[in-house]
Amino acid sequence: MEPRLRLFFYLPFAHSKDLGDQCRSVDLHRTLGHPWVDHALGHKAIIERFGRFPHRNPLQGRRTTEAEQAFLDQGGFAG
Repeated sequence: MEPRLRLFFYLPFAHSKDLGDQCRSVDLHRTLGHPWVDHALGHKAIIERFGRFPHRNPLQGRRTTEAEQAFLDQGGFAG
């Protein structure tokens, strides 16, 4: 399967807030190489740190913690 199609199938893992899914995402993205593996590692780091994606808080009706707000204010998670 061509890389861009594989990338499409990897998206649910990359956008999950489950750490196991994030680990799987990194493994899958390693098959695509740079820059995709770096992108997956960035997602995983956010889940490891916060247990969720802070930029989604307003849409999901969650309160943003001070640590999350500081992360977002510093440009955290650009996509």
